Amino acid sequence: MTARFPPLRDELRGIEPYGAPQMSHDQAPVQLNVNENPYAPSAALAASLAKSLGIDEAKVKTALEELRTQAQSDRAAALKGRLDQAVKDGTLTQAEADAVTKAVEKGVIGGR
Repeated sequence: MTARFPPLRDELRGIEPYGAPQMSHDQAPVQLNVNENPYAPSAALAASLAKSLGIDEAKVKTALEELRTQAQSDRAAALKGRLDQAVKDGTLTQAEADAVTKAVEKGVIGGR
């Protein structure tokens, strides 16, 4: 048997993976996907940024929370689109899609 790369189950082949917005490889040689962390930035990070930028720490904390909230909203919208398409295609039932959505909202899938 010939090994296939990447090693995926047959039903996952051809499905486009989630792609968080990030810089291209020519813009940044090392890519970090900051959208995938379910935890808020630390207070130490906010304090360090505020000090480095010479701005109020409360403003930095607010900005970081707004970015995190927007990223969560974007991920939820992307997931809804994928689940809606899977229901339309007959890959999932609506009940299954609803169960996935609930599991993500409760932190069972994707962490919190």
